[in-house]
Amino acid sequence: MIYFIIGRFTTRTLRYLLSKIRTVLVIGGLLVFSFPVFANQTEIDELGLEALMSLDVQASSVMKRAESVIDTPASIYVLTSEQIHRSGATTLAQAIGLIPGLFYRESNNGKLYLGIRKPADVLGTNILVMVDGRYFYNPAFPGVTWEHLDIPLRDIESIELIRGSGGTLWSSKAANGVINIITRHTLDTVGSELTLAADNEAQKLINFRYGGQFREQGSYRINLKARQVDQTDNNNVSDLAGLSSRLDYNFDDDLSLMAKFDYLDLDQTRVVAVPELTSPFTNQIVDAETEASRSNVMLRMDHRVSESMSQLVQLSYSESEIALDVDATGTLKILNLNYGVNTEIGSHKLDLGVEYQYNDINTVESDYFSLPDTIDTTYSNYAVFLQDEYQLVPDSVVLYTALRADKDPLDSWQYQPSIRLMHHLSPSSRVWGGVSRSVMTPTLLHAYADAILPTITPLVRTRVRGSGLDTVRHDNIELGYRASFDKLEIDLSLYQIKSDNDIGLKGEGINIVPGFPLGFELVTGIANGIQTRSVGGEMVANLKPSTKLNLQLAFNYLNYKSVSNNALLLPLFSTGIQKLYSLRADYQISNALSTYLRLEHQSEFSKTKSVKIDPFTTLDAGVTWQLSPAVELGVYGQNLLDARHEEISVSSALKGFTTSEIERNILFRGILRF
Repeated sequence: MIYFIIGRFTTRTLRYLLSKIRTVLVIGGLLVFSFPVFANQTEIDELGLEALMSLDVQASSVMKRAESVIDTPASIYVLTSEQIHRSGATTLAQAIGLIPGLFYRESNNGKLYLGIRKPADVLGTNILVMVDGRYFYNPAFPGVTWEHLDIPLRDIESIELIRGSGGTLWSSKAANGVINIITRHTLDTVGSELTLAADNEAQKLINFRYGGQFREQGSYRINLKARQVDQTDNNNVSDLAGLSSRLDYNFDDDLSLMAKFDYLDLDQTRVVAVPELTSPFTNQIVDAETEASRSNVMLRMDHRVSESMSQLVQLSYSESEIALDVDATGTLKILNLNYGVNTEIGSHKLDLGVEYQYNDINTVESDYFSLPDTIDTTYSNYAVFLQDEYQLVPDSVVLYTALRADKDPLDSWQYQPSIRLMHHLSPSSRVWGGVSRSVMTPTLLHAYADAILPTITPLVRTRVRGSGLDTVRHDNIELGYRASFDKLEIDLSLYQIKSDNDIGLKGEGINIVPGFPLGFELVTGIANGIQTRSVGGEMVANLKPSTKLNLQLAFNYLNYKSVSNNALLLPLFSTGIQKLYSLRADYQISNALSTYLRLEHQSEFSKTKSVKIDPFTTLDAGVTWQLSPAVELGVYGQNLLDARHEEISVSSALKGFTTSEIERNILFRGILRF
């Protein structure tokens, strides 16, 4: 297709420029200091600390319409573009790690262990990720392929995090939370901008953005990006290039169009353990190459019908290809169509919509992976939802009721009801509570894949064979309080999540494998039947003691319990307590100079016998200097307390994962606007 041709040509050009980035940074630095630094600093826009407060911003991820965070009846946090920019983050994974309320660990080369109200998981299961309301999850695979989701951070307006079941109106894949990435309107990115970054370890980044206007109603932008990570002791080789674009057009004051296209090309080499197929099944450590590409097209029409009614239609299409030279190869095509309407009738605010998604999944079998021939990999999903916001007591007590119904071909109709209540204690404080049922429908590979895993015990290999799964149901109870005072904001939430049919690994039998010496095959399956309970709380406090200083203190607590009444059925996660503390400080030295500091501590958590997440404390800091309206420089340090620390410790026998050590890192970033 034409966009693949354009993407391939663009990515080759970007990779050439990336190879010269260190030379460009040196020359660019000399040019920067040849610019006159303005003596009158009042001409330079201040990097406002107001943008760092969280309760006075708008969010749309819970109500499917813009609503002030303080009036949202769910546990939500909005990470602003200013917070991302001050941190010096260069990847979406790093940006998401800044959000309070997440259990976040970084593994090799940007791979995430992520958990919302559950232990951190490399797959990020039970979490729905969206970009401008477009779903980004793989219907074939249980989780999010974070390395394939790469968005220019300078284009992000905000990242909204819903903890818990507050986002179940969106999908049956959002049982534990939603991460909604909202990009900036193209009117806010008019002009040219070049971003160059390199660190003292292995990473190089270049991003060029151009934005313009046409007629009086239209605007657009185009991004060209390349990022390269070289081989080190703790990094895999990664070579990424991408093209992204967006167009906005207002036909009139009531009708607007948004069109987006992006293409990504990724080449990655990982050190993995691959077992021999014959006894004694010795693992071979190899450099496994992965080639992946992804393209997306999205169109959205927003129509304000009247002062009390609006509607939207959204159509998106995506194609993904991935080839792993030691595992599986596959393609995925997704067509998604959404229609939604918001209206007011008396004291009621109604949100309703319908959704359709077509999935075409094609996998090529290998010696280590296959699907049954009887499984249909082309199927459709359907969903409807309805939400009502009713003023029980005007300007005091608000009742929210909602129901979402999903038809998944791997299961029957599934329903997600919720009831929430919010009481306005004062103009600046709220208390809210809710009960809900959330579900997690099975994915194709989760339910039916047949895979051989690396050898842990000599002469014994493990085969995981799916035979069908039921939808996992979660019953949720939540209670929250938030308040905004003159210089202080507080957001507190408590929760309990229970399930009696969560998934685990079930022993199916032992087979004898002929050979010399004689080998054995342990056959396990993924099955329902695990009883789980999560009890915990999150707290975020923002303090602004002066006009130049903003402090943020966050605490996250999780008590997770998993029990099996079947000796052959083992939980995926161990029982335990996990805690996270973080302190962030942003100080505005002058209108042109700002500093950033973030201190974080995470407690130990033993996920399984072979995966132990050790405790660690880390300090990140940075300085951003706006030399002139056209030139910005920044220096940012990560993991400054230790030369290196271990975030993930995984048995070397487990395929695709190795021990991950995060090293002290210094990043230099330059931005030129013209």
